[in-house]
Amino acid sequence: MLCSVALQPAAGEHADFDRWYREEHLRLLSECPGYCRSRRLEVVNATVLDKFERSEPEVPQYLALHEFDGKEFPMEALGKTAGTEWAKKVMGNLSAAEIGWYRLKRTYDDK
Repeated sequence: MLCSVALQPAAGEHADFDRWYREEHLRLLSECPGYCRSRRLEVVNATVLDKFERSEPEVPQYLALHEFDGKEFPMEALGKTAGTEWAKKVMGNLSAAEIGWYRLKRTYDDK
């Protein structure tokens, strides 16, 4: 199971956003049932194809990928990670947020 979370902090809020993620949010995620790991990324470039014409849209600057074992996401526990005062403050200052929930369809190996 994979959860993708693309977030854009408001101008001037990047430092607090990063500190919250590192100091609180990842710790709380790690306590969720089935948690495996998280990866955080920063966008380098984004492209949208529309009838074979490329455009460079505004997309959230940060992407996190959170991996979980099991057949279902621990939704109740995940909800609690956003319930702290610091989380409410940080999330209230986001200018964009996109979340996706995925189940593994197939694994491909080079071997």
